[in-house]
Amino acid sequence: MKVPFPAIVMGMCLVPAAAQAVDWSVQSSASETVELNSNQFMAVSPIGPTVSSSSSISEKAEARTSVSKFDFTSDASYRRYWGPGAEGLPLDYNLVYGFNAHYELPGKTAPDRTWVEADFKSQSSAFALLSELGLVSNVIGSINRLTFSGGADRELNARDTINLSASSTKTSYEPGGAGTAFQDTNANAIWRHRLTAQTSFTASSGGEWLSYGNTFGTNVLILRNQAGIDTSPTSLLTLHGSAGAAYVQTMNGIGTIPASSLSGTFVLTPGSGGFDVTTPSGAFVGILSGSSVTVPIASAAASFIGDVLVTYKPLKSTTLTLTASRSIGPSIVGSLFELSTLRGAVTQTINAASSLTVAADISRSVATTTTDFASASVSYNYQWARAWSASVTYRYLHRFEASGTATIDPITNTPVSAGIAPASSNSLVVTVSRNFTDLGHTN
Repeated sequence: MKVPFPAIVMGMCLVPAAAQAVDWSVQSSASETVELNSNQFMAVSPIGPTVSSSSSISEKAEARTSVSKFDFTSDASYRRYWGPGAEGLPLDYNLVYGFNAHYELPGKTAPDRTWVEADFKSQSSAFALLSELGLVSNVIGSINRLTFSGGADRELNARDTINLSASSTKTSYEPGGAGTAFQDTNANAIWRHRLTAQTSFTASSGGEWLSYGNTFGTNVLILRNQAGIDTSPTSLLTLHGSAGAAYVQTMNGIGTIPASSLSGTFVLTPGSGGFDVTTPSGAFVGILSGSSVTVPIASAAASFIGDVLVTYKPLKSTTLTLTASRSIGPSIVGSLFELSTLRGAVTQTINAASSLTVAADISRSVATTTTDFASASVSYNYQWARAWSASVTYRYLHRFEASGTATIDPITNTPVSAGIAPASSNSLVVTVSRNFTDLGHTN
């Protein structure tokens, strides 16, 4: 896919400001990461360790006028694996690149603003599945995501604010047959009410519509409603919690029935993946393959969603953090997941330049299979100069035995599970980063 649109958006956004003074800033960041992993791809019987290296760079230009702000960001990263653990796998190298253009108009008061944004991201389909879901697959080509979004924040009065936002993401593949294209459209509203100086109440409502370009034209509707509280009872303790429900309705989903369960007269026509089954009048019934028929189905379900964040500082140099969440939504390739996580971390500040973090977490991923993970990590961070920083992290990860046998999502025809049997890995990750300002704002 050719991507000239960020430059076009940038030019269009700057037109109104051409006659005004524009204050520019340019910031850059770069990082290099090397990882040594005993079982990078969570194989049941690992064949050896894997070494990977990753380089990334980003550039952000910001233009301010007296009435607007425009940001343009470009980023790219390159990652490669080698070593015994990577031999024979369909993973050579991965180049990820993207662009983001953000235009904002401030309101009369500080919380008020109106904004629009365009974003593009492209990467290898196989690496996208690996990085987000930990799945090794034979998917070919690249996956491209084009997103347009916008929103408005308004202060209704001294105690109430409202945030409205909407976005639409088109996911496509190159070549076109390498995956199932889909459109993901979101709309959300958040209302915040300040009860006291330390406590606020929040209510949110949102809808998500997923439209898939598969044979059956599957559509999924997700409605989410939550209420929550944010409070700081003391200067050492902050609490955030929200809870609600998500309703998921699937239309023209994909299911299978035995061919022997069909009764009556049908017409079979050769098609992709088997024979199209229709009635004599031409009504589509399903796709016959072997002894089963793939048919469109409808389903609906409701589930609890929510999140908790607790931050406590028993000492000036010690921070304890506890987070928990449960969410439902699509992965980067459109497959639906219910994800539950629980994480605890302790960060100890050693001095002005260094800190140590110890963390542990457990998670459960539910799709066509249910998989549980547990991990523990120790990370040391050091900033030896204003723009330079480094970190060293050791992590242990364990995947428990999964339940269920369907490892392919029928809607997107992509993997949803890295494996059924238990597996573990140990990794050591070293990262060096640089963040610097090429050009600062003059005012």
